[in-house]
Amino acid sequence: MQPNVTIPQRAPPLLRMLDSALQIGLVGLLIFACSRIILPFTGILLWSVILAVMLYPLHQRLVVRVG
Repeated sequence: MQPNVTIPQRAPPLLRMLDSALQIGLVGLLIFACSRIILPFTGILLWSVILAVMLYPLHQRLVVRVG
């Protein structure tokens, strides 16, 4: 062991930048993959929201009548 050699406290800026770029790239890849999975269901989700909003007053009247 050499007593005069010190262990650096921080990683070099290039390694930190590479690590950050890798993390950002992986998050972007995850968002892309999730959007590709959800994309086929967007039409169904949109129609379900439309029907839920449209039929809500009918549901309220039925709750009052049926109990």
